[in-house]
Amino acid sequence: MIFVGIMIAAGALFAAGIGSTPVHADDWFDCKYGIEEGLLPDEGIEGCTRILKGGFQNEKNTAIAFGYRCGHYVNKEEYDKAIRDCDTAIEFDRTSGFAYNWRGIAYHRTKRYDAAFSDYDNAIRYSPNDGVPYSNRAGIL
Repeated sequence: MIFVGIMIAAGALFAAGIGSTPVHADDWFDCKYGIEEGLLPDEGIEGCTRILKGGFQNEKNTAIAFGYRCGHYVNKEEYDKAIRDCDTAIEFDRTSGFAYNWRGIAYHRTKRYDAAFSDYDNAIRYSPNDGVPYSNRAGIL
């Protein structure tokens, strides 16, 4: 009987919309592949934001969504927002070479070369098989 009561309460919460918005595969597509498939940055930002608002993501996926949204902000030349999102991505996953690289790009484009160089070094440390941070770091020299 207790189990039935719990299930009814859970169903009522779900029906009322309490909890989170469901995250759909389209949101991940917009968030992740928006950068790679040439979608407008706003579409990518919206997809990532829906994922982040949806909740129930593990720390790794949260870091990924913040990292991709950072990349979209870089592409919009909104560097302060990009840096904030990459900072958050790195808080969730200190080994995210992807987030370090995007934050490095934001620093690079705002002429904060020492910070960019340091982030590219971290991107290389955590993603040594990714050639992009090597190229980005060389662009500072």
